[in-house]
Amino acid sequence: MSKAGQTCIQVFFFRAGQNWGNRPYFPRMPFDMEPHEVLESFVGQFYDERIAPRLLLVCMTWPARP
Repeated sequence: MSKAGQTCIQVFFFRAGQNWGNRPYFPRMPFDMEPHEVLESFVGQFYDERIAPRLLLVCMTWPARP
């Protein structure tokens, strides 16, 4: 996901059990940001203007917020 300060998040779109394609995103991030922080921030922004699906599959877990 991250290497040398660059991050790629690959989003796959599934509807009715079919893959409708995918799209890579390359968010800018500070060097001191942890990968789970980048993913958490991206997911929040990505679904800010979209209807979130019932199930979201991600490649990692991130710590729960207090």
